[in-house]
Amino acid sequence: MEKKMKAVNTEGKLMIDVILSSEIIVDSYGKLTYAIKEAISAGEIEKLKQLHSKYLYFFENSLKRLNKSEKEFILRWIDY
Repeated sequence: MEKKMKAVNTEGKLMIDVILSSEIIVDSYGKLTYAIKEAISAGEIEKLKQLHSKYLYFFENSLKRLNKSEKEFILRWIDY
């Protein structure tokens, strides 16, 4: 049985790095939303694009949980 990813990363990595490097499909909007918010605050545009392409459906649904400025940041940098 595979272990689920923890929301808190003990190695000090950004959550987006953990999700992108994981072989497990992220099935929690909370983790993905947290990773998106974290990447926006760190200015990790390329990682956001990778996350968008890897988890398109979950990424799109996670946008509902972002505030207006975060959505504008995504729309500015991610091609739809």
